Amino acid sequence: MTLRDWMESRLSESTVIAQTDRHIHGLVTRNRKPTQLEERAELYKGSRAMAELLERFVDERKRDVLQGATSILAPTTELNRKVVLPKADVIQLAREALNRPWNSARRVFANDAVNALQKRAGLGRTGIDLAPIVENAIASFWPQLRFAQEYRRFLKNTGRLISLGRESVDSDLAAALAMSIGNDAEPFNSTDLPALLYLDRLLNLHPKQGFQHIVVDEAQDVSPMEILLLKQDSSNGSFTIMGDIRQSLFPHRGIKQWREITTLFQRTEYVQYESPVSYRSTAQITRFANRILRQLPGGSSNPPEAYHREGLAPTFVMAPNNEAMISAIAKQVQSLRPGRDVTVAVLHRWARDRGVIAKGLTACGVEDVTTLESGEPMRSKVVVGPVIVAKGLEFDAVILAGVNDSNYLDEEFDTRLLYLGCTRARHELHFHWSGRLAQSLIVAKGQRSV
Repeated sequence: MTLRDWMESRLSESTVIAQTDRHIHGLVTRNRKPTQLEERAELYKGSRAMAELLERFVDERKRDVLQGATSILAPTTELNRKVVLPKADVIQLAREALNRPWNSARRVFANDAVNALQKRAGLGRTGIDLAPIVENAIASFWPQLRFAQEYRRFLKNTGRLISLGRESVDSDLAAALAMSIGNDAEPFNSTDLPALLYLDRLLNLHPKQGFQHIVVDEAQDVSPMEILLLKQDSSNGSFTIMGDIRQSLFPHRGIKQWREITTLFQRTEYVQYESPVSYRSTAQITRFANRILRQLPGGSSNPPEAYHREGLAPTFVMAPNNEAMISAIAKQVQSLRPGRDVTVAVLHRWARDRGVIAKGLTACGVEDVTTLESGEPMRSKVVVGPVIVAKGLEFDAVILAGVNDSNYLDEEFDTRLLYLGCTRARHELHFHWSGRLAQSLIVAKGQRSV
């Protein structure tokens, strides 16, 4: 089960979440690059500050209950008189109930108010149902809340975002959050899911699952809000959290530095380890990948050290056209695998090329070629798929296909894709293209750009 699947399964009611993150789709397809303000808004949704903002939002609503509470009048025709639960008693019962999630507290309060009215009326166990009367009376100051509706309304109210956000939300961020949420008919973006579940838990009682130990991998892509949600379902706060911030692909998701997660465990004893060495790849592959990494923001500060396992230098093969490129890749795959149990990944930029390259390799005589699909296990020793789908995987040999400057622009996201592709290789790394080589690879090779 993915983290997304788990979060969706924990929602108290079905909510429509878009299957594809619209910003990831825009980056991958190059249809639309998110603005810096959009990136900031999406990161904020998954932050600890957003969790605190939602808590203040619900606390404010609870204060509104106490301020808006009125006496409850229950006409009892059976006794031919009226029974009143005074405002002071209503406030006291509400205050005692409000230490629970909103809707759960409301149910407890309604039940307590019914009991108090029955006691005042001396009804005992007469069977007279006062619940509808109480329900009608409290609806004006304590409505039932649905988390998805409240979340959408709250994010569209820029004034409340700024006032409750305190110093964490300025007018620009509030406007971006309001724009990000869409209209009532649109599904929520996947980046809204952690905040939706967090608000759901503030409004509705959720039984704790009681995990005894939680392992989080690829933590650079996990938001602080998601860690907080997992903590709520932990029986003892026991975690193993692993990740590599250098492998972060998307500017609007996850974390930018480890203290965003470590601050969530300030009251817990924890040990933080850092592995400065890249053990997956040969020294030659690690050194080359680092030359790509250094072209990225912050990439020069702490590149991984190369493990002292020597291998072949990465190779570069230019072809006159795509057909010749696929033929050259097929020959290389066949040369890599004679009599050996070797995994080979042919990775490329565009999802639409997956089938074309796989069919081309098969036509050239490469046996047992399958496509690499997101979230699915490898079905053969030779796979073809987009670089982004290979995230978290590793292969004996990686062939990066079509690494020209039209497929990989001289931009941060495309450079991150190339770095990701390089770091999937254990023993061998090869580049194939037609046209002009991608600028970041020219720089990494040490050639002067022309």
